[in-house]
Amino acid sequence: MFTWIFAGSIYLSLPPSPDQFNHAYMGWLTLSGGVPYVDFIDVNWPGVVGLHARASGVFGVHLWTWRAVDFLLFA
Repeated sequence: MFTWIFAGSIYLSLPPSPDQFNHAYMGWLTLSGGVPYVDFIDVNWPGVVGLHARASGVFGVHLWTWRAVDFLLFA
């Protein structure tokens, strides 16, 4: 249990990649009423934007938001 918490705290401290910044922004736009493929375009499947929108909805808009969701999904 301690190892899992320790690994999670290290993982949450990693900075987001440029793609994660982009997806987080598109997720935030979706939560703010933006329409995918009308207000913004990305070449990834729409589920990526949906996952980032849900992450922002649950944890708020922070640098560690996607890492937290990713770590919980991995666990």
